[in-house]
Amino acid sequence: MGDYLIYHLHPDYHAFIDGRSDFYDPQVRDDYLALMGAKWNWESLLARYEFDAVLAPLDWPLGNLLKTDADWELVYDDGQALYFERRLAQKEPQAEGLALSGYKEPTRANLLGRLK
Repeated sequence: MGDYLIYHLHPDYHAFIDGRSDFYDPQVRDDYLALMGAKWNWESLLARYEFDAVLAPLDWPLGNLLKTDADWELVYDDGQALYFERRLAQKEPQAEGLALSGYKEPTRANLLGRLK
């Protein structure tokens, strides 16, 4: 998913990770796996990498946690993936910026998170 996002949305949006996992620092890989599995530190990881939005497959436990978190809003659900935006990060939904059918081009940065 990250590869697609980088190809279609860069430089307006930044993906946290893509299929080239061997290029990433082992800590980033471990943090990605912790987010994917919604480990105990998922909230601090989202804050550390300054996530404004999360695009996740339906089977990720993180999606279930974000659905119940008041700081996150489920903006899009197509039955295969969930797209969330942090409520405190902005006032307007940005789902319209996704390069998926029915969406227009992005207008702001940091879709899935930013590497420090």
